[in-house]
Amino acid sequence: MIGRLRCTVTDRPDPRADPYLPPARRDPSRPRQFHLDAGVPDLARVRQRLLGPGAVPLDDGDPARGRHVRAGPAGHPFRLVRA
Repeated sequence: MIGRLRCTVTDRPDPRADPYLPPARRDPSRPRQFHLDAGVPDLARVRQRLLGPGAVPLDDGDPARGRHVRAGPAGHPFRLVRA
């Protein structure tokens, strides 16, 4: 286990909309639909560990902020937050 689920967030106004397009960060025509926030004790270690299986960095931001945004191989974003 790399962390604990902190919350789930639904970002999509109409989940039945067609056609399905994977979300594209900062593209209002392809908004995020859902993301998870995972609380982790060591952001730096977990961040590097997730790159191997195919997670893509979206926003490392300021380390003092205590969160990093990643996307899984299918393009779905998730956020790592300092626990």
